[in-house]
Amino acid sequence: MDGYTDALELTVIALGALLVISICFIGLTRGLQWLARPGKKEEEIVAAEPEAPIVPAETPSVTPEAPPVTMPAATKPVPRIAGEGVITSPMPGTVIAIKVEVGELVKVGDVLIILESMKIQNEIPAPRDGRIKEIYIAEGKYVRRREPLIAIEG
Repeated sequence: MDGYTDALELTVIALGALLVISICFIGLTRGLQWLARPGKKEEEIVAAEPEAPIVPAETPSVTPEAPPVTMPAATKPVPRIAGEGVITSPMPGTVIAIKVEVGELVKVGDVLIILESMKIQNEIPAPRDGRIKEIYIAEGKYVRRREPLIAIEG
């Protein structure tokens, strides 16, 4: 009977400690929530700010002598929705290296991009065979999750 009572006492002590820890965490959470809420002065400032009127932008006049404006390669339009053949970023991170070029043939599993996320370098492989159609990002650029990276055709 002595071993049974010792085990029971230890269980009761452990449950009591668990209850105390839980109560402490609840108190800390509520305290942090209270500290994070905006104060009355901040609410008054936000309420006192008038809304800025919407002013239409003026269209610049184009003279016939002006050369046509071309976009540099680094600012190509990026599709908002990934279509077939568009590889998107599986995670947010910084592009460390682009291992392919436009027009290059790739096979399933070939490394296309090295993406650094949370101090870890991740290799983004080709999901299928094909030819690199377009590259939407540049080395050193930060990308968000599901942002288009590369288009593969074929």
